[in-house]
Amino acid sequence: MFPATGIRARLLSLELMFICRAAFLKRVPVLRWLHRNVTADLTILEPQEGFAVGFTIDFRSPYFHLPVPLEQAQIGESGPDQGLHPTSFRFFDWQTWTHIDGSVEWRGERCVEVDGEEVHFVTGFRYRVSDLPAIVGNLGLRLAEGVEGTVRVACGTRIARVQFDPVFWLLETSGAGLRSVPIQSTRLMGLIVPLFDLGRGDPRVFDSAVDRLQRWAELNLSDRKPFQPVFPFLRSIQRWGPLGMESMFRGVGMVLERLQVREPERYLFDFFAENWGVRGNRRARLLAVRLLEALGTEPARAALSAIFDLVRHQGIAAEELELIRGAAANVESNSRLAQQGRNGD
Repeated sequence: MFPATGIRARLLSLELMFICRAAFLKRVPVLRWLHRNVTADLTILEPQEGFAVGFTIDFRSPYFHLPVPLEQAQIGESGPDQGLHPTSFRFFDWQTWTHIDGSVEWRGERCVEVDGEEVHFVTGFRYRVSDLPAIVGNLGLRLAEGVEGTVRVACGTRIARVQFDPVFWLLETSGAGLRSVPIQSTRLMGLIVPLFDLGRGDPRVFDSAVDRLQRWAELNLSDRKPFQPVFPFLRSIQRWGPLGMESMFRGVGMVLERLQVREPERYLFDFFAENWGVRGNRRARLLAVRLLEALGTEPARAALSAIFDLVRHQGIAAEELELIRGAAANVESNSRLAQQGRNGD
């Protein structure tokens, strides 16, 4: 149960009443510093036999950091086997955005009657995964998906929507296990969300994601045309983008075109070369190769051929060499088909 009696219960009640009525603080410059968001604590659990990974989420009030009740349905519904059918919660492979199924144990369960109906609230949950899929790189964790940055909390006998922070965590893999990195920056969220929307390939959101990514680059890097800070843009995508999602590369290629980047193929070749060698970055090279493939131009084919010549005698991993070879072959094949189509017309 939540804090049942005493000072903690009274403090939580007063705090919830305040934050449910304190949205106006953000609009008053001299009072803005008083505004706080509901947040959550993420605790990575120690390895346990039978589970590959586990963690605990505890929802916290913004001022006194007390357990705060969030509507369970916004997180997900648990099945009879304790499996979770997620709604606003996602534990995923950062490369593919694929949700990883696990078992859930709710914490601080409570029912509140609202407008004659029982609504279930929880102060947190424990999530365990038996087996991780074959993954490359890091894991991710997201809450409040679909209702950007907000959660529903119990304020007495009514439900109020309040802002929530953070929405994302990156779970980096290291020799000591997983390390959580909360992503609380609005600027960074403005990059990550459209990149994942592009990667999903959903035609209902794809064009909007292209628009949002273009606006992010113009707002945070440069709005001058032709666009000059191409390397900082590529580094941001390499660091945070889901490089295992095919559709993302097509969308980023469209953004480079809208930004009027001159000779993007040359930039991508130089970006690959900069990240080649002992101190190189494989993710950056992957991004360069896949973007060249997505551009599909004759200069892109020439750049891929030049990359192949650069690395083929340099001890490159066989799978990476095959990626470069396959990308060049795809561009050449698509170019040939396009030429045949034009000749047929």
